[in-house]
Amino acid sequence: MKKFLFPYELIKKDSDILIFGAGYVGRQYLQAIEKTGYCNVKYVLDNNYKELSDAKLPLGVKVVAPEFAMQCKNYSAVLIAVKYNDMATKIKRQLLILGVENDKIIFTKENAVEFIEDNGAETLRIAFLCSGGLGDDIAGVLLPKGMREIVPKNLVLDYYCRTYQLLENLDFIDNAYHISQFTGNDKYDIVLTGHRAFEIEKLALTKVKRISEKLYQYFVDILDIYENILNFEDISTSHRFLKLCEILNKSFLEQCNIHDILPFNRNTKLQLNLSIDIENYIKSLNLKNKQFITICENDSSKNNYDIRFWHPQNFLALCDMINKDFPDKIIIWIGNSITTDISSKLDNPRIIDLRGKTSLTELAALLKCAELHIGLESGPIHLRHFLDGGTSVCLFGPTSISTLAYDENINIRSSKYPCSENGCMLVHKKFPHGACLISPKTDYSACMEALSPQEVHKCIYDYLNAQNGAKF
Repeated sequence: MKKFLFPYELIKKDSDILIFGAGYVGRQYLQAIEKTGYCNVKYVLDNNYKELSDAKLPLGVKVVAPEFAMQCKNYSAVLIAVKYNDMATKIKRQLLILGVENDKIIFTKENAVEFIEDNGAETLRIAFLCSGGLGDDIAGVLLPKGMREIVPKNLVLDYYCRTYQLLENLDFIDNAYHISQFTGNDKYDIVLTGHRAFEIEKLALTKVKRISEKLYQYFVDILDIYENILNFEDISTSHRFLKLCEILNKSFLEQCNIHDILPFNRNTKLQLNLSIDIENYIKSLNLKNKQFITICENDSSKNNYDIRFWHPQNFLALCDMINKDFPDKIIIWIGNSITTDISSKLDNPRIIDLRGKTSLTELAALLKCAELHIGLESGPIHLRHFLDGGTSVCLFGPTSISTLAYDENINIRSSKYPCSENGCMLVHKKFPHGACLISPKTDYSACMEALSPQEVHKCIYDYLNAQNGAKF
């Protein structure tokens, strides 16, 4: 939406600089330097450097940790590349703590704000850059689906995300790419970034109006929301939209369509055409469709602390209870990371550990074919919903059950704490990696620890008995 001009007047020509921020502003600065050769960018600093390590930035600059500024001495300035003053103030404080000299730190408000002009072409090209996780990637494609329904022709929709393999066969998306393959805004009329609730980075509004009046109304509505509602809070855009959903009694699937202008809602289905022979894959594991249970204790590939986690011993105890009451059920542990030692249980042929052993499409096949899935409010729960896989047991704690739960699931949360009704997600700036607001010194959030394995098993026991009873 905004165009940020490089502050030439504050940077010496041919000097060596660092840029703090690999987001939209940082990329615009890099693009300007790439075109003009005005100065030399040694590195881009960013607090999310691990996630951005593979990002393809202009000039081929690497993204490194902010602490790298302590080692890198030969530079004349650190240019803070963010949109808002309050964020720049925090970054400046961080740099000062790291030992960067005050007179080397530069921040300027945007020099100009403008919309991209209509280039007269008959095709509208839109890029979606989804920076979230598995569930965000899948839920986010509802927006291009809605756009395609109202503009079936003269529209190119490219979707960039980490789990692009699941989306390659969607008929309403022209191309699905890994997010690291995004090379810049130049070839697009519209660039939307974020997850589920996308921010507008680039917008040819007059061209949108010429091609589709309804799509034009949609973007005007989003611009109005940003102008009048969302710019006053220092939390993520997605969290602000979630708060709006909570107020308007909307599902998180409706975040980017809050006023129902586009033709999709919480009940809209996706047909994910997986590039895998599901039947043969399930058979290769000696499994049968709808006759096994999947468990995912943690879908993170980086083992980061997450306040949505449930203690591993709770999952182990739950397995024991299921094995005892349902000895014919096979339990499959799935996910990217191995954080819990279940080696003592692997002599039980009814427990199989497939964590870290499946591709993304194989994981999807297991979720689709499981009789029941058990896990946290995280990616696999959302993927199973969009695969129309059936019921999941979803453990809620810090996240909002009113906006993030699905009707077909058994959604469980503790009522012990006042925060449990809607969770702390909408007020916690560091979510999901910050400390529990009630018990900040504990390893697991209080609301999750208040859920007992016995309570969860009771729900599973009742469900499986009801299902088995219905078969006879």
